[in-house]
Amino acid sequence: MYADWTQYRSRLIDAVRDLTADQLAISAGPDHAPIWALAAHCTGVRTYWLCGVLGPASTTQNRLPSGSARMT
Repeated sequence: MYADWTQYRSRLIDAVRDLTADQLAISAGPDHAPIWALAAHCTGVRTYWLCGVLGPASTTQNRLPSGSARMT
């Protein structure tokens, strides 16, 4: 379930790391979110699921499937 998070996280960081503020403000159209909002959403949802749904880190350790990669 979480095995690919490290790779996904790295690709997201690599994709937005060197973008300027103007580039981060680009969206696919007037009804679509800008790049910065999409990147923030991806990381925010991860935090929400790990902390809000699964619980604090101290209790999450026992609830993740065996062999799952932890967020670093």
